[in-house]
Amino acid sequence: MYSVRTILRCKVCGSYDIIKHAGSPLRFKCRTCGNTFSFNVQHPLYKKHGKRLSDKRKARIAIDYKIGIPISQIMKAHSVSYRTVIRAVRYFENGRRIYLWKIMDSPRTGSKDIEVVNRDLILPEIEAGRLRQGWGIEDLRKGPDAFYRAVLQTYPEYTPQKRRIITYRYNSIKFMLLLKPGDYVVIPNLRVQGNRFLVIAEVSGGYEFDGPYFFGHYVKIDRTKIFVLEEHLENPGEFAEYYDRDFQILWHLIGGWNPYALMVRGVAVVDRRNRELYGVVSRIMG
Repeated sequence: MYSVRTILRCKVCGSYDIIKHAGSPLRFKCRTCGNTFSFNVQHPLYKKHGKRLSDKRKARIAIDYKIGIPISQIMKAHSVSYRTVIRAVRYFENGRRIYLWKIMDSPRTGSKDIEVVNRDLILPEIEAGRLRQGWGIEDLRKGPDAFYRAVLQTYPEYTPQKRRIITYRYNSIKFMLLLKPGDYVVIPNLRVQGNRFLVIAEVSGGYEFDGPYFFGHYVKIDRTKIFVLEEHLENPGEFAEYYDRDFQILWHLIGGWNPYALMVRGVAVVDRRNRELYGVVSRIMG
């Protein structure tokens, strides 16, 4: 036994009378109170690794893997281990996930529209079993570099100096690559011809691309439920009379009364820790 009084201090009683714990190479014991602990937690360069990754960060790791980025680069870019990468990939291969969806349209450079986007086809496509997304210029599976080159070729207004904007567009919709049969998609506020809809659908197929045209990205869906959001419902009392309780809960959770509460751009995965949202969507879809 030996003492390391000047290096370690007991977090329980504050004593410096610390000895190496017999039989445990990297554990120590306080002779004052009997507390045992690891050397790592006392080291000034120790970094805790117990924090769970959010579903959003796991999704980014899984997407990088799907588009063919080497695991070594993924580990370095996200500061994670090999096992964490594999767990993130398997996490999205198993179980049901919910994705919030916002149709991306109206490409802009500054305040000038490049193209007038026809959104009227979105709802008929949903009814036909295809949920489409904007910026269908290049297959997302080819990666961000191919997407970047396709945007520059299609829209000359996007100069190389605006690469950050193009990367943002790709990152906003790349979550489509993770969708699989059994997942749910929620479109909180679909505006078509002056009307507003809330759409919930079950995914029946993975990501597909039939472009290049603006809505070339899509996933196959079925069991679609479309709710009309009446513009004249201006207060929660009227809303409660018009819709059932599950729909009211859903509308509240996704920020229905506060348009700034849900800042979704493109596609976003809902963290599994939001159990209430997962529960109410499952009840609505039956």
